[in-house]
Amino acid sequence: MASIGVPKDAMFLGSVGSRRFLELMGNLGSDGKYTFAPRSLNWFAVFNFDPSGYVKDDETLDPDELLGILKKNNVAGNDERRRRGLETLVLEGWYVVPHYDIQTKRLEWGTKLREESGDVTVNYTIRLLGRSGVMNATLVSSPGAR
Repeated sequence: MASIGVPKDAMFLGSVGSRRFLELMGNLGSDGKYTFAPRSLNWFAVFNFDPSGYVKDDETLDPDELLGILKKNNVAGNDERRRRGLETLVLEGWYVVPHYDIQTKRLEWGTKLREESGDVTVNYTIRLLGRSGVMNATLVSSPGAR
């Protein structure tokens, strides 16, 4: 579906390695995801492809509605995190309001999450709409990471 060049100072994990890495980082791991990160681990990116077929790009984007859906999913995710003994994350709102680029067929947004410890994490999500499905990429970092 895609290829990626991995520099010497970076790492790439396949599905099995990504699942374990996400779990070790205190996240809910799942199959079919791939991870790219610098060896410093001051950020990481998670990729997966949803073979849902052609996705139309003619819908109007409602940031408040999308945030409501994400917050609802956050509550369910925190229930699972508690069940697994993991620290919960509270979705506080947008770090970057959702926007769609008609030229590149990219839907992008960033969410601000606060851990129980008070640390803030930003999840910046890009969805590339294609003829056979959607490539999802999420960059996970602190707001000041480079």
